Amino acid sequence: MHLAEAATLPNVEIQVLPLGSPTQGLEGAFTIMRFPRELEEPDIVYHQYPFNEHFLDKSEPVSRFHRLFEELRTEALSPEDSIELFRRHAEL
Repeated sequence: MHLAEAATLPNVEIQVLPLGSPTQGLEGAFTIMRFPRELEEPDIVYHQYPFNEHFLDKSEPVSRFHRLFEELRTEALSPEDSIELFRRHAEL
């Protein structure tokens, strides 16, 4: 239930990606780090996968991760449906 409560915070959005989603190229976890505009720093991707990890700061690989993230968002349940899924499973 903690995730459902956390999702009500204004700076948190949670979406569940169903098992079996046909996401191509997803090998391990990744984090896209954005910095305040006034710092004028480019986005950085931290990509962690079995037995290795990378920090990426070149525009082309970072752009690919931005596209992958948007693809994941479109395949995932909506934030509202994700919260409902958490609540249903918490009741079991």
